[in-house]
Amino acid sequence: MASFRPHTDDHHLANSTPNPRLRFFFGGSFNPIHHGHLAIIRYLSEHFPEACIHILPHASTPHKPSLPDPDLRVAMLRAGLQDLPSFHPYASPLPDADAGIYVDTYEIGLSESSVTAHTAAHMAKTYPGEVLFWVMGADVWLQLPLWTDTRGQLTGMAWLSLVHAMIIPRQYSDSVHEASMCSSDDHGLADCLVSPVSVLPSAYTRLSAIAQACHAVVLNDCTTPMISATHIRSLIARHASTQGLLPQQVRQMLDAYGLYR
Repeated sequence: MASFRPHTDDHHLANSTPNPRLRFFFGGSFNPIHHGHLAIIRYLSEHFPEACIHILPHASTPHKPSLPDPDLRVAMLRAGLQDLPSFHPYASPLPDADAGIYVDTYEIGLSESSVTAHTAAHMAKTYPGEVLFWVMGADVWLQLPLWTDTRGQLTGMAWLSLVHAMIIPRQYSDSVHEASMCSSDDHGLADCLVSPVSVLPSAYTRLSAIAQACHAVVLNDCTTPMISATHIRSLIARHASTQGLLPQQVRQMLDAYGLYR
């Protein structure tokens, strides 16, 4: 089978390694992890079983400076992921690690706020010769031009020269164009990497322009349930049911530690 090859004019992303390993990086506050997050992780695991999937909890970020204890969120992550068969609960995603799902605590160990641009640069250096995808929702993608570093300076889109952006559409979006990132593949990517189209005209204009410039892609058939961590926290504060929104073992941990009360 043919190997995955980025466009040859993308020399910063091009890879001459035969059959390079795929790595997906899915970052977030996971405050808390819920079934929307798990739907994305499960999709990646089932469609790309040979890949390493890094779940990257933030310690804190410039736009979310106050988060619950990071060690507790890591423990909740592991609890929420425990039923996924390819999850390695306590292993580290080393360069020679087996394929599967890992909780990557790189950002948790930083002495300052997490900055995605800096983390992407670290991962590109740590995993040379591999094909790296940064996974994000379409809503996050549209906000990227406004992201800042710890000094309040715009980080811009330059860090996307180090990784591919993989965008997860929400239920309000619809992606219908043919695959645009790869000329041949042996990872099943051609069936699901597409140019983005949104049913919201203003969002489409922004998303399409940025994606064409950065060769970002949308997973056309990976839509996630409309679940909000903010809404979950509000329900817990009111002692309301969160059934169907997050794993029961995560809710039990939240109740045991009195979070969001």
